Amino acid sequence: MAAKKTAAKKSAAKRTGADISRAAVLDRVLDAGLDEAAAVGWRYLAMHAVAERAGMALGEVLLLVPGKTHLALGYLARIDARTLGPVKRIDLADTARDRLFEILMRRFDALNERRDGAKAVITGVARDPVAGFALLCRL
Repeated sequence: MAAKKTAAKKSAAKRTGADISRAAVLDRVLDAGLDEAAAVGWRYLAMHAVAERAGMALGEVLLLVPGKTHLALGYLARIDARTLGPVKRIDLADTARDRLFEILMRRFDALNERRDGAKAVITGVARDPVAGFALLCRL
C-alpha cells in the first residue's frame, strides 16, 4: 500500500514538472506570437514565423497553438490568469469598487507587458470575423 502512495506522489510530481515546462513553452510561443503580430500585423501573422521566432519546430508550436485564433485565446487565458491568479481571498473591509479597481489595474499591467502585440491582436481580431466570433464566445 505504501509503495502505491509513493508511486502516486512521484507521478504527481512528474506531472507538475511537466505542466510547468509546458506552461513555460506555451508562454514562449505566446510571446513569439505577440512579437510577430507587432512586427507584421495580425492579418499577416503566419504560424511558421511564430515558430521561427520562438526557436521551435513548427510541429511543436502547432501542437500547443494550432492557429492564430488559438494564439489569441491562449493570450486571453494568460491575461486572465495573471489578473485573477493573485486573488486569494476577498477582503470584506475593501469596498467592491476598490476590489474591482485593483483587478482592472492588474489587467492593464498584464496587457502592457507586450503592448504592441496586444494592440496588433486587438485591432486585427476586430477585422477578422472568424477570430472575432471565437473570441467573442470566450469573453
